[in-house]
Amino acid sequence: MLLQNFSGINALNYYSATLIRNVGFKGTSVSLLATGVYGLEKAFVTLIFMSFFVDTLGRRKALLIGSLGAASGMLYLGIYTNVSHSFSKTPPRDAGSSIALAAIYWYTFWYAMSWNGIPFMFCAEVFPARIRMLCMTMTTCMQWLAQFIIVYSLPYMVVSIKGYVFIFFAAWTIFSFFFTLFLMPETKGVQLEDMDILFNIKGTAFRKDREFKRIVDRKSTRLN
Repeated sequence: MLLQNFSGINALNYYSATLIRNVGFKGTSVSLLATGVYGLEKAFVTLIFMSFFVDTLGRRKALLIGSLGAASGMLYLGIYTNVSHSFSKTPPRDAGSSIALAAIYWYTFWYAMSWNGIPFMFCAEVFPARIRMLCMTMTTCMQWLAQFIIVYSLPYMVVSIKGYVFIFFAAWTIFSFFFTLFLMPETKGVQLEDMDILFNIKGTAFRKDREFKRIVDRKSTRLN
């Protein structure tokens, strides 16, 4: 939940109109249109992916792919805003600014199909029934606390580090990739009763997935 917010999504949620102006798109109607497209994209991509594709691709793989895609969008925004000095002057509407706007939508797509919904799904799946209510309360509180940290801090970050704020979010999103790679095993298709088996296996996510598959295969063979 912490990484979900440190990827920078709420910076775009609350300040998307300002950030879009900072990449050269002036005018209230243009900003509102760009903001509206951003909001609709996030909603529809999340809805479609979580409804039809998350059980095919898997939670872990979606988070890994989404982290790299979202990080590349944030990285371009960081490079562009620093090169064009868009936080201190309005940049021209050129190819660079158009790609920067596209990078916002690119980031949104990869974030929406991964970190927007899967953390809630993952948290709902992995806790034992006897403590699930308490654990979901704690993870949801962490989500709101992280959101508060980012939304409160962002104006100060923009003033102090300007375009490097996007680099900051890109770095956290890259960290999210490695966090998922080494610490988050795949929970697709794992029964609630087997979660204890999966998470009691010591080692990295690679070892948990490998050993859990071996245990399940052995149990299936014994039953047959």
